[in-house]
Amino acid sequence: MNLSRSQMKRRAIVEAAKNAFLSQGVDGTSMDMLAKLANVSKRTVYNHFSSKDELVIELVKGLWEEASAAAKVDFQADQPLVKQLQRLLSAELTISCDADYLALARVAFDYYFHSPAELREQVQKISKKDSAIGHWAEAALREGRLKECDALRFSEHAYALIKGHYFWPMVMGMRDAPSDAEKKQFTKQISELLLARYAA
Repeated sequence: MNLSRSQMKRRAIVEAAKNAFLSQGVDGTSMDMLAKLANVSKRTVYNHFSSKDELVIELVKGLWEEASAAAKVDFQADQPLVKQLQRLLSAELTISCDADYLALARVAFDYYFHSPAELREQVQKISKKDSAIGHWAEAALREGRLKECDALRFSEHAYALIKGHYFWPMVMGMRDAPSDAEKKQFTKQISELLLARYAA
């Protein structure tokens, strides 16, 4: 897809913000610095983003969308639920443990916890958008393979298990990345746990 000149500039600004926030932190990054890194004018930066708050929101939104796209597993009516769910959760876990993903998440969430109420509200809205697990659960529900439930609640439970066990402890530096064997064992266990509650 060909991007317009404006879209290319916006992408350059977001990429500059990502690199600057990782190396300098949000507070250590100025809009002048972003303009220089993106090779655009300061006015152009402000035309796309009125503040660093908006850029933090954009980066968190990008994290969520990239994770959802990378973890997408289409529901297959003729395949065992546990195997499908295990593949899906394994993809989510791999993304959650990715070093670059974690580094950017640390920057974004550190700023998020010290930000105005408006920013917190925006991040909450982002987190309620469609997810790979939610899409899979909706398809499984349509096929009658899951008990009647809210697909959002199903995905919340799945994410709580992954994020609570690995992602948040790793963001806080309290846990090392799991080995491939540990990932396999963990996703098998939580797949069985979820389906014990939700499988039809």
